[in-house]
Amino acid sequence: MNGEWFAGPDAPVPDAVGDHLLGWDGACPIHDEAAALSVVAQCQLNCEWAIGRYQRCLRDCDDLHELGLPDACRTCYSDWAICQFVSCVGACAANPEFDGCKSCIAEECDPAFDACR
Repeated sequence: MNGEWFAGPDAPVPDAVGDHLLGWDGACPIHDEAAALSVVAQCQLNCEWAIGRYQRCLRDCDDLHELGLPDACRTCYSDWAICQFVSCVGACAANPEFDGCKSCIAEECDPAFDACR
């Protein structure tokens, strides 16, 4: 996958400090990114057994909606989680903390996620 999966190739990358986006006018306004990533991880666990409905389950995850982020921002997070499932399930199935899993996500999913939000 390339960075065009979520956003166009010219999409700007936000300035970030710690876990907060600063002055960003993309899909995601200023928000607590660490909390959002934690919610995404919980949604991934909740949707793990939604065979054939994983993508829809992630996009409809109530916990993600409760963050109060705009639809476009929630889509960035859910699409990032879907990318991990589609592109990195083999590398991450045994343990998401393995270097191979982290590398796969960094290469396959993070560039588009960063461009989107």
